[in-house]
Amino acid sequence: MGGKDYCFWAIKLYTEDLIRQFGEGTPVPSHMVEDWAYTQFDDHKKGLSTVRAKCRSIWLWYDKQGWELPKYTRKRKFNTLKEVKELRMTRQERALSNSKLIEERAKKKVINTITGLYADEFKKVNGTWHIGKISKQLGMARNTVSKYLKQWEEQEHGKKEDKQ
Repeated sequence: MGGKDYCFWAIKLYTEDLIRQFGEGTPVPSHMVEDWAYTQFDDHKKGLSTVRAKCRSIWLWYDKQGWELPKYTRKRKFNTLKEVKELRMTRQERALSNSKLIEERAKKKVINTITGLYADEFKKVNGTWHIGKISKQLGMARNTVSKYLKQWEEQEHGKKEDKQ
């Protein structure tokens, strides 16, 4: 039950019970709904006019629906195959997936640092990278930074050789 209006939901559920009793497609007399609501909520904090308004809105809604009960389906639909696979992962597969994500993020940080606007600050005079400064800036271990620097440089040299 969504919301906190218990009066509304009680009237709605009672109306659905009446629809089941009379049979779907058969109109329910509005006075039956109102009489029941008056006996149940005679001490309602906002008065009987509010109860009557709720009864009227519920009755009119079911009248528009042709006195048919809503068909509730709670089937979860997955948009992609990836979502289905993630749902069915074991703990070990989930751990491997998370470690790959962490690795990719670290690699992107290093590459963004050395190809960004302030890349010149992290180069030494002889043209090599200052791994200590990069690791301090990113808050990573020196080994991690050097690993991704080597991978990036190998990719860059591979691209240069392909162009020639």
